[in-house]
Amino acid sequence: METYSLQDLVKGVHDSVDYLCNYPVDFITGYNNSGLSLFYQLKPLLRSLMSDSPDASQIENKLQSEYRLNQEQARGVTEAFLLRRADIQSYMVSNVLSSCKVDNFDWNISLVMSTSNKANLGIPLLQLELSTKDENNDEQKCVLEFTFTELNDFISKLQQIQQVCLSYSSN
Repeated sequence: METYSLQDLVKGVHDSVDYLCNYPVDFITGYNNSGLSLFYQLKPLLRSLMSDSPDASQIENKLQSEYRLNQEQARGVTEAFLLRRADIQSYMVSNVLSSCKVDNFDWNISLVMSTSNKANLGIPLLQLELSTKDENNDEQKCVLEFTFTELNDFISKLQQIQQVCLSYSSN
């Protein structure tokens, strides 16, 4: 991404956020035919930044070290991202997180002793069946099965998500 100008990077951040929030956007005009390429590079970057601390200096350091942007580019992308972070959050809350609600859940858990072969064989320990309803009351079922390792990974991911959510609510 270091090959893009500061102006293209900042415009790319704004256009990428517009696209992710379902606003009209043009990745052709003003990018010298590299707008879509820039979008595909910025999309994972924005996802990564949304899960990080909202501290500007940490974001700049990450952009410089992981994405090889110079200080001016990192500062410009950080400022553009922080300006649009609220747009992404409100879009996610209203369209992604709120669209389906858990209506019912059923669960089944298998007790596995530490010496049991079930843990080593990868047999599911936990099965969750979630029934969700969207705003039209259309029901969907989602079945999740976890082995011992997957369950531990899932719990640790939930704890990470909780920490990120708590950091947003404290700001």
